[in-house]
Amino acid sequence: MLRYITRSTTRNEYYTNPHLDGLTGVEYRRMYRYLNSIGELTLIRTIVEHLPPKYAFDEHGRLTHVNLTEADITAQLDTITNQP
Repeated sequence: MLRYITRSTTRNEYYTNPHLDGLTGVEYRRMYRYLNSIGELTLIRTIVEHLPPKYAFDEHGRLTHVNLTEADITAQLDTITNQP
């Protein structure tokens, strides 16, 4: 059985409250002020994306699979050679 080092990345999306959609004029301004006063004018959606594993280990802890990108290899070489 292979064991993987799992990775994920989290990002936030900001968007205006959908209650404002379709409103115009006075109705829009009134709802805008209300949502702003209760702190719900801008909503935040947190998205967690699971990334494919880079390394896989067998049951004895030996490395069996490596899935590195060009950026990963470049970053490792820059770290080893002390380049920014």
